[in-house]
Parts: sequence; structure tokens; C-alpha cells
Amino acid sequence: MSILNFVTGTMKCPRCGYESCVVVELRFGFGTLVSYQIGDRCRWAKHKRVKEGGRPEGGNMIGEGYVECEKCGKDYFVNVLVKSDVFVGLEYNMDKDPFVK
Repeated sequence: MSILNFVTGTMKCPRCGYESCVVVELRFGFGTLVSYQIGDRCRWAKHKRVKEGGRPEGGNMIGEGYVECEKCGKDYFVNVLVKSDVFVGLEYNMDKDPFVK
């Protein structure tokens, strides 16, 4: 089992439309239970490949995140946008099916 990090931002649930501050589980980076916000600098695992938490080239990536809506309880995936090692935004990943139908 790996240790996750989190990033907080505002999103509208694509399943029920409820807008709220969401806590996104990150599926990338150096997992140490760090809670980030948009605008924070991401920490990467030193001397590791990207898929093991290492830094992508230029510190740029679109990483995977996971959210569960606090209102409807349904889940969805998001793209977490990182530019020059800084969290710059969240967007829905409608290409990936949720776990909860």
C-alpha cells in the first residue's frame, strides 16, 4: 500500500452538480501524506522514476487524482495540472470511469 498526498481545490461534482472545496487524492509525486493547495510547490521523490514519485521533465505533468463528493457520495477522477513543479489547476477526467456507479 502506498502513502498518498492530497491537493485541495474547488470543483463542481460532475455527477450531482454540487460545488465545494474538494480534497483530491494524488496518484503521483512523493507520497508522504502532504496536503497541498493550488499554488503550492509539489515535492518529488529524489532519484526515482516518475512512476515511482520522481520529478517529471521540467516539473510539468498532468497527474491523476481521485475525489469522492461530500454530498452525493459518488466518485470521479480528475486531472491535476502541475507546471514547473507548482499545482496550477484541477479539471475533470471524463475518460476514466468512476468506481461507484
